[in-house]
Amino acid sequence: MNSHAARTATVTAMLLATVAATAHAQLGGLVKKGKNAATGKATDAAAAQVPPTKVDVLPCAVTYEQLSALEKGLEAELAAAPSAKKEAEQLQKQAEAEQQAYDEADKAYRKKSESWNSCRDKVINDPAANKQAEEIAKKSEAAGNKAAAGVNQSELEAMGMKAKAAAEKVQNGTATAADRQVLADFQAYMAKISQSSNAVIAASNEQTALNAEQQARLVKCGEEPKPPTKPYSLGWSPERVLLEKGAKAAGMDPETYKVVRDCAIKSANLRLSEKNMSKDKADQMNSKLEQVQQTLTSMRSANVPI
Repeated sequence: MNSHAARTATVTAMLLATVAATAHAQLGGLVKKGKNAATGKATDAAAAQVPPTKVDVLPCAVTYEQLSALEKGLEAELAAAPSAKKEAEQLQKQAEAEQQAYDEADKAYRKKSESWNSCRDKVINDPAANKQAEEIAKKSEAAGNKAAAGVNQSELEAMGMKAKAAAEKVQNGTATAADRQVLADFQAYMAKISQSSNAVIAASNEQTALNAEQQARLVKCGEEPKPPTKPYSLGWSPERVLLEKGAKAAGMDPETYKVVRDCAIKSANLRLSEKNMSKDKADQMNSKLEQVQQTLTSMRSANVPI
């Protein structure tokens, strides 16, 4: 064999060896993959055939009514699973747009609030108005003290009784000069009291007028700005979409639904004995647990997140 033929034979042998090795590797991969698939199916089948465990109590508190409601929720999750990813993406975009709008509205709200508070501060903390209010308060206090000092309750009551008797005499025509003097003294005394009272009333009226003026200035500041409503943003994911849909179908709030759901997953392969309840109630609960277990199996087969 010449050198050219020898080289050709060598290259051919190398190619054949490479092809054989590649085919062997591919065949080994297929065999391994087939074994894994078979093992997975066998595992699923074995898991499905695991007999339920009898227990006296479930590991967490759940009622028959909650399991019935949960069953509706799980069925809703199963039905919504194919479109959950797309819906989550849409809801997330919507949430981001709402958050952006909220941020802009909140910025505007803070600006308006700053202006509103500044306007009110100028009115409430106006030095001139506060000084005027202090002067009125002093005037009112002085007038009140003067009025109180000018009244002797016992003396006033005594003069009042005498004045009443004198007035009756005047009315029936038997009054004397002394009776008329009693009436005149009483009227002078009351005029003095009235003068002091008028000073108190005048000071009060000044304060009322000042308050009204201040209130009118506050009205010009406008109504207090209202903060925008913060958007309901959850960070949407397919799992969250399914949880929300399940909760709605079950008639529960999402947090309660999640608790019941987790409890049902833990309890699905358990069956209650008749130790703590009647046979009818145990059968009823066990029937519902079996129904929930079947739905969970369907969800796992459909790759629904659980």
